[in-house]
Amino acid sequence: MTGTDNFPPAGGARDVRGGNILRGLNRILPLGRKYHPLIRALNGRHGLLATSFDQYRLLQPAAWSKAVTSQLFSGDEVIPEFA
Repeated sequence: MTGTDNFPPAGGARDVRGGNILRGLNRILPLGRKYHPLIRALNGRHGLLATSFDQYRLLQPAAWSKAVTSQLFSGDEVIPEFA
């Protein structure tokens, strides 16, 4: 992703651990939101997770693992503000 290193950490927000690997895995085996237990196992349930879209970052609570997983795989297609 471009331009995400220009952002300072937002109140303890961290990037989704394993995000690039899971995006690649989803291209091979497209299960979409069914990867949420893996996202939860890699990232825990506390704090904020940042999903990168080009130069933008979407912050969501880590406890919302299904929503984070959906945004990670769908991205620009479901969030028109980032397109």
